[in-house]
Amino acid sequence: MMYLTSMMAKPLSGFGELDFCYHYTKGALTTVPYAVWQERGESDFHSDNQKSERALEGVIDFFTLNECDTRADSIEAALVNMGAAWSLSSVQFEDDTNYIHMHWDWSVR
Repeated sequence: MMYLTSMMAKPLSGFGELDFCYHYTKGALTTVPYAVWQERGESDFHSDNQKSERALEGVIDFFTLNECDTRADSIEAALVNMGAAWSLSSVQFEDDTNYIHMHWDWSVR
């Protein structure tokens, strides 16, 4: 079984390659486009009264003004490169900011 800090290494290094991506919150002076990721929890499997499999689940949100921003492709490439199971779960237009907001759910082991 892998422990939490070991599982964190994959998204920290994978998303760390993206110069527009932040963990938990963006910097105060950051402008669009930017992405923010965070852990959501874990999914696990128990056998013989103990945890035998574990995966870290999280989300990444990308904000842009360009509906065809290739940085979305960079996010998906990072997810593929870290071996994540992932899904683009929503794309929304934010009326108050005029941002296009893309949201992915992901899981790594």
